[in-house]
Amino acid sequence: FYRIKQIDNDGKFEYSAVRKVSFGADAKILVYPNPARNQITISQLTGVNELMLYDVTGRVVVQQKTTSSQITMATGHLAPGIYELLIVNKKGERTTRKVQIIK
Repeated sequence: FYRIKQIDNDGKFEYSAVRKVSFGADAKILVYPNPARNQITISQLTGVNELMLYDVTGRVVVQQKTTSSQITMATGHLAPGIYELLIVNKKGERTTRKVQIIK
């Protein structure tokens, strides 16, 4: 479990809601190669998943939906940098991975 404490410049603070962290099922999801050039493979998915790749500004640059246990995502059109891959299953559970794109 975790929560975030936000402290303002005037010393006032508040806590976020408590969230549960799980390192079980999502730890099995593999993303490779990383760093990547033209594509990444996401494997060991289960059920229906929505995959979104975000750039550093928070913009979705690739979005795919799959029911397969493995999917290949094209990345050759992306600028070099660090991206965040968000995987959301049908239960709404979220898994994230950092992906580095190189040329």
